[in-house]
Amino acid sequence: MRSLRIAFVHNRCPAYRRRFFELLAQKFEVDYFFVNERGTDLPPNSVVLKGCRIPKASDYEIVPKLLPALMQASKARKYDIYVCTDLGYFITHMTYLVARKNNKPFVLWNGQWMEIAHPRRWAMRPLENRIIRHAAAMVAYGSKAKEFLVRRGAEPEKIFIAYNSSDYRYSPPSNSMLATFFKKTKIQGKKVVLFLGRLVKFKGVDVLIQAFAKVSERLPDAFLIIAGTGPELGRLRKLIVKMDLEDKVWLPGEIKTSLEKDLLFTVAHAFVLPSRYLRTPEPWGLVLNEAATAGLPLIATDMVGATYDLLIDGECGLVVPAGSVVALQHAIEWVLTHPEQARQMGKLAQDIVSNFTPENMVKVFSNAFEIAWRE
Repeated sequence: MRSLRIAFVHNRCPAYRRRFFELLAQKFEVDYFFVNERGTDLPPNSVVLKGCRIPKASDYEIVPKLLPALMQASKARKYDIYVCTDLGYFITHMTYLVARKNNKPFVLWNGQWMEIAHPRRWAMRPLENRIIRHAAAMVAYGSKAKEFLVRRGAEPEKIFIAYNSSDYRYSPPSNSMLATFFKKTKIQGKKVVLFLGRLVKFKGVDVLIQAFAKVSERLPDAFLIIAGTGPELGRLRKLIVKMDLEDKVWLPGEIKTSLEKDLLFTVAHAFVLPSRYLRTPEPWGLVLNEAATAGLPLIATDMVGATYDLLIDGECGLVVPAGSVVALQHAIEWVLTHPEQARQMGKLAQDIVSNFTPENMVKVFSNAFEIAWRE
């Protein structure tokens, strides 16, 4: 297959995607179009456009200059394929229209695996279904996202799974670093449960705190670390005080470096992602990938997209119903009181995630592009 010219439109260029974008640009002639991206470490041939959010529909970011920018670039570059992500984005709708106008294949990159409870999304269902039916190929985050596309009318043979990946890889910290960390935190000898992520409502951290309160009654040496920051921080602090857990919960704040992650994953005995459905579920949960690289057993709810592919219930972790304090309590207690089985779960998670890499994502996208180009 010759080197295809590709217009790749994406809302952001987060750090965990940069390796993938760079590798893709090494294999194809890719022009990237990002929205409101302020970072300087962007892949080659990147264009940054300004987007405006709509009140009461803040996830729908209007990008006024995207259509003219794509049309002008199309004339000069004569793209072979157009790629965009997420059915509900303005940029996806515009990119699809440009592809249709230029009679070129459109490839959808999809992480959605449940219907999103928002009137705008219901109103846009006909357009979304049209995009799914007319896409020359689709790339899904995982099995759940593929099943969603099939339910919405996609042809299964046009869907390729590129397991969502992060380029973070766990590196064990030195003994001296660990000793300093333990001296600072005084958690050595504790059975540590870890959450790492944004402190927002749909992450379900309040449910985790309530479940942990019950765990700590039965397991006095249990300890909870809630790492991250966000708008829920104040409410969660109050809940910790209310549950009388000040001495058993540590909130270290934002984790900024890989070394900080390495330390947290090293001292943890289990990683928990208690996300719930609030208009939308967790599309994947990349932090599970990161925890798995450290060989941690994983606990997550059934509202996390990575279950089925990375977190296989009963094999490399436990899946519990979202919002259930009791189920989450029992899962945490089981992992903390069955260390050998938990270690085996963590090892399997580590083996599985070793194949979830940006390099393998590029291979899958290449297959999707080949099918799209041949259509």
